Formats: sequence, structure tokens, C-alpha cells
Amino acid sequence: DRHYEAIRLLASVPRLNHEQIARKLRISRMTLYRWRQRPDFAHALNRTIDDEVKRRFRAHNRRVTEYNADEIESILRITGLLT
Repeated sequence: DRHYEAIRLLASVPRLNHEQIARKLRISRMTLYRWRQRPDFAHALNRTIDDEVKRRFRAHNRRVTEYNADEIESILRITGLLT
């Protein structure tokens, strides 16, 4: 389903921009925007991002201080803490 694919693409690193994601899903940017405003979609996206962040930390099995700057920036961008 396109909703799940949109969530996967929004949570992926490196992330495509909204226009690229909409084009890939064959929807308008406005449709993607409306989906992102829905509480259920936003909740699923946040849960997916949290899972991805946890997976990355476990996969590397090292302290945050040992991450390189690009990895830290990617994680912060995914979680919305850096724009």
C-alpha cells in the first residue's frame, strides 16, 4: 500500500525529498502532505523512525561519541531534531 511505502521512504536514509517521494509513489505532494497531517500516519512514521534509529544504534554496537558526524546528522534529521 502506498501509505506504508511513503512511511518507509520518509524514514529511510538518505531520505528523498517530498517531491521525489510523491513522484515515486505517483501521488501529488499535497496528498503526501495530507497523509503526514493524519495522526495515524504521523504515529506510524514516528514509530518507524524510532525503530530505525534503534536498529542503527544496535547495528553499530558502539557509543554515540564514536559515531562519525554524518551518521549523527542523519539520525538527528530522521528524528526531526535537525532540519
